[in-house]
Amino acid sequence: MKNKIKRFAKGDFHIPQPEIIFPETHIVMRVGEGEKYRGSFSLKNQGEGTIRGLVYPSSYRVQCDEQGFDGNPVNIYYTYDGSGLMPGHVEHGKFTTAASMMSHLPRLSRNRML
Repeated sequence: MKNKIKRFAKGDFHIPQPEIIFPETHIVMRVGEGEKYRGSFSLKNQGEGTIRGLVYPSSYRVQCDEQGFDGNPVNIYYTYDGSGLMPGHVEHGKFTTAASMMSHLPRLSRNRML
């Protein structure tokens, strides 16, 4: 913290940002009514050091095992709850992370099994 204050006092406001890589950019799942789907995806910092942040799914049907993450690489585990789905229902969504910068994680696409 002391070093940060010294840098800021000298007018150096550059803060290194992690170079987050998403090996998986699209997730597709087929879930029947009442079924649950467990899945995961990973992200990593191309540079050095760990990445720390929070992940938010756009659908109320998706629950992440842990909202926060810290590491390099990081595995995000989630569950999709298909309770009450109607036949033919298609849902599109995304995961969003808040780290040192705002980034969009893999898009979520879910098709109901017929």
